[in-house]
Amino acid sequence: MTSAREDMLLDSPSSRSGATKVRPVSLSRAAVDIRNAFARPPLFAVNPSNSDSESQTVPTVKPKQPTRKLKLIKKLGRPQKLTRAAKQSYIRAALLESAAKVVGEVGYSAAMVSAITRRAGVAQGTFYNYFDSRQDLFDQLLPSLSDQMLAFINERSSYAAHDSEREKLRFEAYFSYLVERPEFYRILYESEQFAPKAYQQHIDVVGKGYQRVLKRATDAGDARAVDPREHEVIAFMLMGARKYLSFRFARSDGTMRKMPEFVTRAYMRFVCDGFWKPEKATAAPAIKERETKPVKLVRAKR
Repeated sequence: MTSAREDMLLDSPSSRSGATKVRPVSLSRAAVDIRNAFARPPLFAVNPSNSDSESQTVPTVKPKQPTRKLKLIKKLGRPQKLTRAAKQSYIRAALLESAAKVVGEVGYSAAMVSAITRRAGVAQGTFYNYFDSRQDLFDQLLPSLSDQMLAFINERSSYAAHDSEREKLRFEAYFSYLVERPEFYRILYESEQFAPKAYQQHIDVVGKGYQRVLKRATDAGDARAVDPREHEVIAFMLMGARKYLSFRFARSDGTMRKMPEFVTRAYMRFVCDGFWKPEKATAAPAIKERETKPVKLVRAKR
């Protein structure tokens, strides 16, 4: 016995005509196709290891792209951040350098703190973190340049084998330094009036250094043996020669120029004949005097 629904199905036209039954399209599959075509990717995906449980889902995490870290100093050419001590040293050096330029241009009397800080690129109040006053800066200016000058001269003269050759190189290096740092000339010779403390310190440092040079030359046999007290005398004679030779031959119309070669020759002739022994000096052959026979005086006959 069949139910009424079964009777209706058996009595349908399709059953009577014997046509092939069409497989109905699954609505769930169509929904999936539509979702894949038009919808956004799901925020959560089913865990493949436990697909039977639809309730357990894991978030789809987008993999992070590896970040490329570049050092700014290599990519942008920027210097590394200075430490506090390095920054203080840098600012102090900048103030001294600025002061050297300003004093070299306008002199000590017209060198104002405002002009020095403006040229150094720092605030005027910052100046007093490094120097007590303008005079304190002046007292430190010449000694700092003296250290630079001595290092410059030593670099250009230390390689010579004989001390007379080193003295020639020291002489030339001093005037080369004046050409590279023309402000040094005005700073040095005006400091006797405006910064006497710095001037005396410079004279003491250079004078004592020169005396050590003379003593080493004597001990090495490159110079004549003299009374040790004379080393100080000779040192100040040579320092005075530099002062007046620079005034006469190295300075022209307020600018520094290269020392003429004949000045160096005259200086070296003087010092080598006076103190230094000439390098590889050889005694000149003595000229044998011509033997002359005594002349007999003959009284003329009358």
